[in-house]
Amino acid sequence: KMGEFIPPRQSSPKKRTLVVYSGPTSLDRSIGKNDVYLANFDYFIEHGIECDGLGGTDQPRAAGSQSQQQQQSNLEYVIVLTQPVADEYTSSNGLITQKQYQCGSNAKITVLVREDRCYDMESLLLVSRTFDVPHDY
Repeated sequence: KMGEFIPPRQSSPKKRTLVVYSGPTSLDRSIGKNDVYLANFDYFIEHGIECDGLGGTDQPRAAGSQSQQQQQSNLEYVIVLTQPVADEYTSSNGLITQKQYQCGSNAKITVLVREDRCYDMESLLLVSRTFDVPHDY
C-alpha cells in the first residue's frame, strides 16, 4: 500500500573472520617437503598477517584510529603448530613474536599447539574445541 511503513531489515551482528594456518610439523628442512612448508609459513607470517585487518595497509598508522579498531576486532589469526615449531616461532626473536610486536594490539594472533598427527584434521579439531566457530565466525 501507498504510505505503508516498512521497517528496516534487522542486520545480524557482523561476524569475525577467523584465519587458521596449520603450520609445519618440524623445523628440520632436510625432511620431506619441510623446506617448502617452512618457507611458505615464513612468507605467510611476513605478508599474510595484516596488522590493520582485511584490506589494511602496512603503511604507518595513526594510533587509535576508529576504523582500525573496527577492523582489528573482526579479524583473528590462529596459527596451529607442534610444540617444537611453536617454541621457535614464539621465542623472543621468533617470526611470530616479531609480527606481534610490529602489529601491536592491531592484530590478534593466537598460537595453538597440536599433536604431531593428522596435520590439518588435528588443527581443525583443536580450533573447533578452542573457538566457538559457528557462533562467532
